Amino acid sequence: MRAGVNFSFCVVAALLLFLAPACRKAKVTTEQNKNKEEGTTIEVDASKYGTFACINFATGEVKDMTHGDAKNVTSWDLAVSSFFFKTNSGASGPGKGGAFLTKTEETKDIKLEDYKTLPTEEQWVVDAESVWQSTPNNGMAYGEFTETGISPVLTSQFENQKDYFFSKVKHFGLFTYYNMPPKERLEEAIFFVRCADGKVARCRVNYADKAYHYKISYIYDVK
Repeated sequence: MRAGVNFSFCVVAALLLFLAPACRKAKVTTEQNKNKEEGTTIEVDASKYGTFACINFATGEVKDMTHGDAKNVTSWDLAVSSFFFKTNSGASGPGKGGAFLTKTEETKDIKLEDYKTLPTEEQWVVDAESVWQSTPNNGMAYGEFTETGISPVLTSQFENQKDYFFSKVKHFGLFTYYNMPPKERLEEAIFFVRCADGKVARCRVNYADKAYHYKISYIYDVK
């Protein structure tokens, strides 16, 4: 009988050792899924003129780059300088990027993790050549403007792009500031970014504690 008990004990012990890694793996997978559902929030300082704050959604890293440097690398997915937004696509970079902005009235009250509709292939918009305010305004002077790639859907468009304080807004992007009358507008809608590698991030932007500092919440690699 003792031999039989020892044999049974050995079998049970072997099974436990075999199952333990599988249990640990299942726990890790569950935690990853939980994080994916709840999303990630990062704070982005886009107040530095002359550079773009470039976000990598896979790593959560933010790196300042000149528009010339950003145009040549695929290490970023979404970039912002003041209220000028770009994706790694078209005139902005060599990636497979693009953007889609939902209508505010349709998604502003929906939690990021609850919105499941994905853009169709036809709805993605790649970046186009435009002007960007590369130096700050000084009094009535608007600063210098430089040609660069800009996301046409995420960046506000004006009738006169170099005189946006007094110009009529043709298209509202994620953030718009103008002072006639003095006001600003931050888009509450959910937006999508197709990343440099072709994967998709579902996002929402909010205010941080300083001018041109944003809190961007995102769920990366949605399918």
